[in-house]
Amino acid sequence: MTHISLGSTLFTYSLLDEDGSIQQIFNNDGQVVNLPPLGHFYTLSNTTTLNVKERFIPFAEKYFLGDLDDFNVDDNVFMKDEIKAILTKHLSTGELLVSTNNPKYIKAFILMYMVYIKEDISHKLPDQLIFDHMDTKIGYAVSIESMLLNNTIGTKDNLLDLIYASGLVLKDNDYKKLRITTQGERILPAIQKSLKLELPLKSYFLLCQLHEDYVQLSLHQVVTASTSEEKEQESIIVQDEIVAIPNIYDSLCESMWYNLVQNSSLIELCEMHNTSDKSKILDLFSSKTKKEFFIILGVHISDNVLQNNPGAQSKSDTYVVKLNNSCNCKVHFTTADIIDISCTPVLQDIACTLYGSLLNKELFGNYMNIDYLFSFIRFSSNPQLQYAFSRILEEEADDFNLELGIDTCCLLVPELFSQLIQPVIAQRPLCYKDFKIGALQQVSISKFETMNYLEDNETLNRGDNIYQHFSDTCLYLEYAFKNQDVDVPSAQIPEMKT
Repeated sequence: MTHISLGSTLFTYSLLDEDGSIQQIFNNDGQVVNLPPLGHFYTLSNTTTLNVKERFIPFAEKYFLGDLDDFNVDDNVFMKDEIKAILTKHLSTGELLVSTNNPKYIKAFILMYMVYIKEDISHKLPDQLIFDHMDTKIGYAVSIESMLLNNTIGTKDNLLDLIYASGLVLKDNDYKKLRITTQGERILPAIQKSLKLELPLKSYFLLCQLHEDYVQLSLHQVVTASTSEEKEQESIIVQDEIVAIPNIYDSLCESMWYNLVQNSSLIELCEMHNTSDKSKILDLFSSKTKKEFFIILGVHISDNVLQNNPGAQSKSDTYVVKLNNSCNCKVHFTTADIIDISCTPVLQDIACTLYGSLLNKELFGNYMNIDYLFSFIRFSSNPQLQYAFSRILEEEADDFNLELGIDTCCLLVPELFSQLIQPVIAQRPLCYKDFKIGALQQVSISKFETMNYLEDNETLNRGDNIYQHFSDTCLYLEYAFKNQDVDVPSAQIPEMKT
């Protein structure tokens, strides 16, 4: 499975037994693709900007802007070498970076990136997973961050076309199938295992993913019941929203700076400023010092507080960072100080966005029976901070529910998102049902047509769309409609509502 986000590109590969349970994991921690993440190249704001080496533009014009059906890299050594040169961070002497908002280059870059992933994965696969000449069924699952997908190529279908063109998966191959999901789309079984919950059929829950500068809010409806034979439940996304928030690092630094201005007890003054001259002390809090401190503290928080470093200090150990680049004044603080001074007010503000969405009519205020709100902290990879973050968010939730009389249960999932999606021996992958019986999605009543059960690999022609069905023992049904909701039981034709 390949996980693509602005912050990282990871892949895992596992061997399944006959019932879909994982028999063997070949890289349990997830293997990092050997190139910078897409966040190194894309700036996502009101418009999407691609920041790339200047040589990419003529290279894309020559090789990547034609018909995808004619695209092929397999035997072109020059293209492979040029792709690697473009994607590496190192700049050659005289080499320039360019920025572009042109959609054709934004799309072409994703195709080039997928070509590199294909080459990287093919060189790292263990020998027992190279099945090119064997009749072994292989499922390729690609999970992508919604914000990244929406702001680069737009849709899963577009990404599907690019992956096929890259050669990572061959189109129309009965033994190799590709499924694309957005991150968080198939996460319900993992949440239930973590929190030991069973959700009522047709109930709603809100999944909140807190990123560095935005929150993704996804309203799910539970569409299958837990049974003695099948404990895992499934949900469909009925509404997906992305809400911008102030950059988390800027906010954490702003809170710490405000505290230092009010109370300088954390500052160790240098010889020049350790004086009774108040004018020199005031110089410490100039706009220049503030700008430099934000950069210094932001890097420190990113590298030492929010990262999962094996040698990380305890909450009581003291960090020391420079206040600025102009003198030797230093700031002493602990991780506990960062949590109390910076994280608490920032998370309290974010909590207002999360819980306020339950009442906002433009978001989810029209749904009166949202049972749960599940949150994931995506801007931190440090599991030691999860308890502190959970305490802050859940205290805010209690106050919010008490004040407004709302009974939605708000929980921070204790595991990191990256931990929850890791493969586990003797358990099925989260995406397994997508390959076995198909993905459940919303169905439009206006476009719904009767579908008959089909034999393996038989084709259903519906208007201008061709659907190919695939399964080991039963058909594969793909529900690819939108607009008005219809509950869709697994592997059954839904009854129409009036």
